Amino acid sequence: MTPVIAAPSMALTGQMVTLNCSSDSHPPSHISWYFNGSLQTTTSELVIGPLTFNMSGQYRCMAHNNITGKNSSADTMLTILAPVTMASIKIVGALPIMNHTFTLTCETAGSVHYIGWMYNLSQLHSDNTKNISMDNATLTFNPVTNADNGDYRCEANNALSHFVGPIFSLEVFS
Repeated sequence: MTPVIAAPSMALTGQMVTLNCSSDSHPPSHISWYFNGSLQTTTSELVIGPLTFNMSGQYRCMAHNNITGKNSSADTMLTILAPVTMASIKIVGALPIMNHTFTLTCETAGSVHYIGWMYNLSQLHSDNTKNISMDNATLTFNPVTNADNGDYRCEANNALSHFVGPIFSLEVFS
C-alpha cells in the first residue's frame, strides 16, 4: 500500500508542475498531499504554480484506507530554479595591453550551476597564460598577447535552462 509518487525533482520559476500519487490498495486509498505539514489537496494529483522559490521543499503523499485503517506515506523533494537569463562578458580593471595581466568576467543571472568559456567557437580551458577561476566566472590572461585576439563567449546553465552570451571580440593593444 506504500504510495508511489510521479513528480519532477526540479522545475523553473513561473512554471506549473503536477505531482501524482498512487497507491495499490483494496479498497482504494484516500490520498492527501502535504507541504511543510500543511494539507494541500485530497486528490491523487497536486498541481502547483506558477512556481516560486518558496515552493521548493518536501512534498508528502499520504494514503489512508478507511476499511483497514492503515496509513502509508511517501515523500518527494522539489527544487525550484530560476531560469538562466544572462551570460555576458565584462572587462575587469585595465584594458588589454600587450604583455600585461588582463581579466574578463562572465556576469550571469538566474540559478547558475555551471559557467563555460568559448574562444572562436571552441571550448576554452586554462593553460600556461590563461587561468579560469574555480567558479569559472573569471578568465585571466597572464600576460595577454596578440595570440589572444579573437571572439570569446561565456555560457551559463543549470539542469533545466541554458544561455549563451553574445560574442566579445578581444583586441589587444600593443
